[in-house]
Amino acid sequence: MSDTVEHAPPRFEARLFYDGTLIARRQSDDMDQLEIWMLSAAGDSGNYSGSVIDRRNSDRKVKAFRHSAPDS
Repeated sequence: MSDTVEHAPPRFEARLFYDGTLIARRQSDDMDQLEIWMLSAAGDSGNYSGSVIDRRNSDRKVKAFRHSAPDS
């Protein structure tokens, strides 16, 4: 007899981009934790953007940010 437990995939997915290129992705059921990770992973310089999507709601974007480096 097999005692396997199936787990649902995490509800949210955060994606972090640099100059429009995907550089990191993380999944969790905790949207706030993903937002903190995304903002802390973005550097102080460069063109970073990111979003958190709700994978159970047709990949609807629930959080987003954009950081552009100041002109020199």
